[in-house]
Amino acid sequence: MKFYTVGDNVITEDEIKALIKGSEGVYKPVEAYLLANPESCN
Repeated sequence: MKFYTVGDNVITEDEIKALIKGSEGVYKPVEAYLLANPESCN
């Protein structure tokens, strides 16, 4: 995964890990719901 910043801003490995962990917090429940309710995709 690549992150691009604006200007001279720098993003650290810890910030990247936090962003990924935060997005997993949304992705995992959605994935679980869709797997449990495949008819909701139609």
